[in-house]
Amino acid sequence: MSQSPNVLLLDSSDSDRDTLHAILASVMTDTGNIHQAATVEGAREIAAKLTDLVAFVAGVPKENGDAVFDLRDELTEKFPGVSVAYCGADDMTPYFERVDPAEMLFQKPVDDEVLRTWIAEQLGTGPGESDAAAGDKEQTVPIDLANNSGPAGEMLPEGLLPLGTQLGDYRLLTVIQHDDDLALYEAEQTSIGRKVALKTLFRRHRTDPNWVGTFAHEARARALVSHPNISLVYEADQNRGVTFYTLELIAGHTLAQLAAAGESVDEPTLWRLLKVSADVLRYLRTGAMEFRPLSAETIFLVGDNQPRIANPVKPGIGVPDDDGSQMVLLSQAFKPFLRPGARADKRLVNLLERMENQGRVDSIKDEEVLGRAIRRLEEEALEPEPAETIEKRNNRGAIISGVTIGGLIVAGLLMWYFLVGNRPEARTFENMIRIPEGPFVYQNGESIDLPAFWIDEYEVTIDQYAKFLAAIAADPSLLKAINHPDQPESKTTHKPPHWDEMYAAAVRGGRYKGADIDPNCPVTNVDWWDAYAYARWRGNRLPTEQEWEKAARGLEGNLYPWGNELDTKLFNSGADQSADADGNVDGYRYWSPVDAVTTDESRYGVRDLAGNVSEWTATWDSHPDYPDKRVPMKRGASFANQENFEMTVRRSANTADDANLSTGFRTARSEPPLPVGSPPQTPSAPETVEGVAPAAKSTDAESMPAETGAETAEKKDASTESEAPSPKTDS
Repeated sequence: MSQSPNVLLLDSSDSDRDTLHAILASVMTDTGNIHQAATVEGAREIAAKLTDLVAFVAGVPKENGDAVFDLRDELTEKFPGVSVAYCGADDMTPYFERVDPAEMLFQKPVDDEVLRTWIAEQLGTGPGESDAAAGDKEQTVPIDLANNSGPAGEMLPEGLLPLGTQLGDYRLLTVIQHDDDLALYEAEQTSIGRKVALKTLFRRHRTDPNWVGTFAHEARARALVSHPNISLVYEADQNRGVTFYTLELIAGHTLAQLAAAGESVDEPTLWRLLKVSADVLRYLRTGAMEFRPLSAETIFLVGDNQPRIANPVKPGIGVPDDDGSQMVLLSQAFKPFLRPGARADKRLVNLLERMENQGRVDSIKDEEVLGRAIRRLEEEALEPEPAETIEKRNNRGAIISGVTIGGLIVAGLLMWYFLVGNRPEARTFENMIRIPEGPFVYQNGESIDLPAFWIDEYEVTIDQYAKFLAAIAADPSLLKAINHPDQPESKTTHKPPHWDEMYAAAVRGGRYKGADIDPNCPVTNVDWWDAYAYARWRGNRLPTEQEWEKAARGLEGNLYPWGNELDTKLFNSGADQSADADGNVDGYRYWSPVDAVTTDESRYGVRDLAGNVSEWTATWDSHPDYPDKRVPMKRGASFANQENFEMTVRRSANTADDANLSTGFRTARSEPPLPVGSPPQTPSAPETVEGVAPAAKSTDAESMPAETGAETAEKKDASTESEAPSPKTDS
C-alpha cells in the first residue's frame, strides 16, 4: 500500500461532506490524503490525476444517482481493488441492483462508528477504532431521534425498536410478531391517522446489500399483487437506518381464530370463501408468483363477512407444488365450521372430503378443479325441479296432471325469460371521434404538437371482442396479419383467461367475480398482445400515450376529463371499494357498461378515460424499477384504483403478458374511419404514427420488441383499506 494512501470523497451536500470528512480524518490523521468533490465531474477530474486510490466514499443524491455508479465503474477499472462505500438520505432501493456485495451501504445520517471501522480496515490500521477516533467521538453528529420514546441523541437499537419510535410518517404501536432479523408492528400513519402493519429489517443488516436487496425485493413483489381479495402493500421506505414497508392492517379475524373461539360461519359465507380462495390461487399461479400456501391463519373475514386474504407472496420460496397439499389445507380450514350431523350441507361436506382425501379417485387436487366443482354445484342448484318430483310431492293418486302440465308451462316460461327473454341487448359502440391536430399540454406542462387522429368513443366491449374471437376462429389465417411480430411463440390464442365463464355470465346478464356484467361492459383480462391483435383486426391500432392524454385532457391540459377538480362521483373508480361502501359512490362495484357513466367524458366527447378500466397504449418505456426492461404503458385509472386519478399518471405494466380484470383498451387510427357498421378490414401493414418518434425515453410499440421478463407492475391496487387493528398476523 502507498505510504500516503488516497481516499476520494464525493457528496453534493456541503454539510454532509464536512461530516463524512471529519469521520474519515479522525481515522486517517496524517496517514493519507482525503480528496473532496461536490460533483461527479469534479471527482472524475481528481481521479484522473491520481496514481492510486484506496477508497471511494460517495453520497448518492436523490436525482441522477446512476451517475455515481457510473463513476464507480470507471474507478474500479482504473484502480483494481479500490474499496467503495455509499451513503444516501433518500430511498436507496432503486440502486440495490448496482451495489456490489463487497461494497458498503450507509443510510444518512451515517453511523460514524461503523464508517470509522470500515475505513480503518481499508487502510490496514486495525479492525476497530483508533485512539484518535475514540477521542473524537463526542464531536460527531448524533442521529436525530425526533418523536422517539428514548432519550434525545440515543441511537436506535440494532434489533427490535422501542414502541413509540417514529419512522418517517409512521409511529410504532405494538409488536405483532418478530424473529432474529425481521419484525412486524402495528403502526399509525400519523399524517392521516390510519393504522397499518409495518414490517422492518433489523438495523444491523442496514449495510448488507444482500439483506436489504432481498427485503426490498419482497416489498416490491408483494406490492405488485393486484387482486380485489388480497390485502394491500402501501409503500416501502428507509428512515434512520431502518428499511421497512407498510401493509394493510386487516380489520377482521382469521378462520383459525374464529374456530379457536368456537364461532360459527354460515354456509353461504363458507361457499363464498371457497370461491374466493380458488380464484386467488388461480391468480397467483397464473402470474407464476412465489407464495405461501393459503391456510386458516391467512384467510380472514372482515366487515359483513367479506373474504380477505393476507398477502401470501413471498419471493424465494418458489411456487407451491400443485400436488393437492393446498387443497388439504383449505379443507382443514373450513371443516370446523360445518354444521353437525344431518343439518350439514351435504354438498359442502362431500366437497371438503374430496379436497382432504387425496387418495380418492374423485379427489380435488388443485384450484382449477375446485372452481369447476363449485360452478357445477351452483348450476345444479339453479336447475328447475323435475316434473316427477313435483308429482310425488303432491297427493298421490289425486288429479295432478293439470298441475304438472301447468308447472311445466310456468317453468318453461320462467326458463325462457331468464335464459332468453331477460338477456341484455348488446349495443353498438363503433363510433370514433376525431381529435384535431395542433399542440396540447402534455404531462407537467410540455407543449406537444400532434397531427389529427381518431380514437374510439368507448372502451372495447365484451361483445365486440367476442366477434373478434369468432372471426379468427373461423379464419385462423388472420392471425398472421394481426399478431405482433414479437409475440411470444408460447402465446397461441387471444382468448382471455376464464373467457368462457365471463362471456356466459355477460350474455345472460348475470354476475361475474361478484359484480354485475353484460356484453356492454369493457373486455378485460386481455394482455397487450391481445389488444394489439384486436386493433389490427379492426383496421386500427392502439393509441400512443400522447394521443390518449390529449383525448383525455384537451388543449388546456386539465387534470381530469371534466376539469381540474376531483369528484369521485363522476367516474367509476375504486374510491368506494371498502367493506362498507361496496360501489355506493359511483354506483358500481367493479366495471360498468361503457356508456353507463355519462359524466366521465372529455371535452372531445371520449368516454371512460378517468375510470372503469385502465387501458393499454402503443407506447413502451423503461420500467421504473428495472430501467433495462422496456414494457408497455397503460393509461387511466380503473374500478380497482383508490388514488392517483390524474390524467397525467403513467402506469407501467409488468410485462406485455399481463392480463387482469381491471385492464382493457380502446383503439385509434390516423386516417378517417370507415362508416359505422362496416366490416373490419385488417390492414396489410401496421399503420405508422406520425409525430411520435422512437426514443430512449418513450417508444411506439410498432418499433419496439417486447420485453417479457420484467418483475414488476402497477404499484397501486384496488382493494379494501382497513383502519382498524388486525389480529396478530403478517398481513
